[in-house]
Amino acid sequence: MGKVRRDLGIQIRKLRMSKKLTQSKFAELLGCNQEYISKLENGLVNTTIEYLIHIASVLDQDLNCYFITRSDDLWTTK
Repeated sequence: MGKVRRDLGIQIRKLRMSKKLTQSKFAELLGCNQEYISKLENGLVNTTIEYLIHIASVLDQDLNCYFITRSDDLWTTK
């Protein structure tokens, strides 16, 4: 399960950074603290599907954002 949390955290970090958000600003938009964002992005905490939906919403994404990555010019599912 640790790999799933780590991969999810990496994807969340990539999405956050693509929006040019710091962890602090992202935490503010989500209504949590920067420490939680850090732990989430590093795969150190579990989260709920409801919170993943909230994160996706703040990032103007849908749930597919956690499962689709961009490789060169092709979109592939993980």
